[in-house]
Amino acid sequence: MGRLAGREPAHLRFRYVNQCISLGRSSGVIQAVDGDDSPHRMILTGRAAASYKDAVVRGASWFSAHPGPYRPVRAVAV
Repeated sequence: MGRLAGREPAHLRFRYVNQCISLGRSSGVIQAVDGDDSPHRMILTGRAAASYKDAVVRGASWFSAHPGPYRPVRAVAV
């Protein structure tokens, strides 16, 4: 967006906090990771992991439909 407005875009700081593996609707594996994607000891398995992943996916879907104050604002009307 910054380049469209003629300026350098801000640096994006992004990292994952966990890695998910879905093993169907009733099982999965969640492992916490560092900023460089190296694993932590914390791990969640089974139905609890599947429920956690389902909540993350539902939350992402809801926030994409209801962006609220985080919606990008265009500086120039298109």
